[in-house]
Amino acid sequence: MLGLLYWALFGLIAGAIAKFLMPGKVPGGIILTIALGIVGAIVGGFIGTRLGFGDIDGFNLGSMLLAVGGGVLVLFLFGLMTRARA
Repeated sequence: MLGLLYWALFGLIAGAIAKFLMPGKVPGGIILTIALGIVGAIVGGFIGTRLGFGDIDGFNLGSMLLAVGGGVLVLFLFGLMTRARA
């Protein structure tokens, strides 16, 4: 249970930083940004592990960079999907 809380907090931070790096209007507001940040943190950890960069193993700079990179990727892909529908 505590691990889930840490992922949510880490995703919130990573999502906020990713949103700052990729400004634009995302439908759904802050709740969707938090959710995308959590997904991005997971995606960043998965990709980082597969490429040999390490994984998200705690609150450190490497983990934050992986999580933010994943968040930017998820926000970018989400933006592409929502623009294609509009």
